[in-house]
Amino acid sequence: MNFGYHDPDEVHLLQASDEKNRYAIQLYKHLIDFVDLGKKDIVEVGSGRGGGLAYVARNYDANKVSGIDLDKGAVAFSNSHYKVDNLSFSTGDAQNLPLADDSCDILLNVESSHRYPQMERFINEVTRVLRKDGHFLYTDFLFANEWDGTDELFRKYDLKILRTKDITPWVTKALEMNDKQNRAIVEKLAPKFLQKVMMNFAGVIDSETYNNFINRKYVYRSYVFQKY
Repeated sequence: MNFGYHDPDEVHLLQASDEKNRYAIQLYKHLIDFVDLGKKDIVEVGSGRGGGLAYVARNYDANKVSGIDLDKGAVAFSNSHYKVDNLSFSTGDAQNLPLADDSCDILLNVESSHRYPQMERFINEVTRVLRKDGHFLYTDFLFANEWDGTDELFRKYDLKILRTKDITPWVTKALEMNDKQNRAIVEKLAPKFLQKVMMNFAGVIDSETYNNFINRKYVYRSYVFQKY
């Protein structure tokens, strides 16, 4: 699950089975369509319940596609739910990745890093496991006043910025477009006493999370880096 992305000027054709997840998928496409995934070894750090990476494995001609997440339950769900030949999921810490040096061509990180206790350790791991000329595709939200420090961390490492974009308006638009579906899911799956918390987690209209995007207390950015 992610907050999604929707630019009304962009048109993305999806299979009927993917339509229910359109906005979440569009956030992935905003990142991955910038680079060629063909025959590449791809790792997603913070793969969650696996839907985004499974979409990548099914629709792009990658060599090997691997998801890493700290949550053992999410990893077990992903391995049992998504059966794609070149796709697998394993447990691991974003700040101490269970990967060899120079072992992947593309590293994805989608709406996960805001929960990491030590962002610099994660960036260090990214540059360690990426091959030369490999790409780091990154998107997340932070408090507006945190981005300057994060950009300073990025500049300390061997990462060239190919594209950076404030996508807060398009994430907010996705939350609005998906509001009815998100509310229905929370009402169906969450017990009454948890629904307010889960509505906020889902970013429904007028929740604290949604309002933080509207007033730009939260700023959502995307980056495409290349290791040099």
